[in-house]
Amino acid sequence: MEEGKGVNDKNADPARNFAMAATGTVKYEPDLDGLDEAEIVINGYPKPPDWNHDPHTVCDMRKKIAQDNYRQAKRSARTGKPRGL
Repeated sequence: MEEGKGVNDKNADPARNFAMAATGTVKYEPDLDGLDEAEIVINGYPKPPDWNHDPHTVCDMRKKIAQDNYRQAKRSARTGKPRGL
């Protein structure tokens, strides 16, 4: 703190206090990228033991899971039946 300035001293420059005085809301946008859905699929997919110890294996597994899920989504869209039915 600068010498001679107290904790309760007001700053004459309103721009310095604007963030503290501002009110409003945070607007959340809908999630459209599919990342959350992809992570759910990846987390639920069966994987071999110790699959996550090697970065190349992790990458290969994620690619395989994404490709399998994409093929299944296309099949479901074409047949009108969700997976497992």
